[in-house]
Amino acid sequence: MTNYFELLSLELLNKLNQVKIFIKKHYPTIGVVTEEILRDFLGRYPTAPSYTEMISEAAAEIAEPKMMPESFKVSRSMTSAG
Repeated sequence: MTNYFELLSLELLNKLNQVKIFIKKHYPTIGVVTEEILRDFLGRYPTAPSYTEMISEAAAEIAEPKMMPESFKVSRSMTSAG
């Protein structure tokens, strides 16, 4: 998997270097083109889940565990008796 990420980073660096070779001294154009290359590069890969999504999923899992057998679940009547 590490080799895969190395290849991706080399691909990105090669594209950025091509821009710098082709456009030598017009820095605003270099900036615009490199932003477009980076935007395209990042757009091809899924984004990481936000903290809000992770917390919501964790809270849902705590409220209703998926892996817990029915015999281990405590009913509300058992917890309210005291």
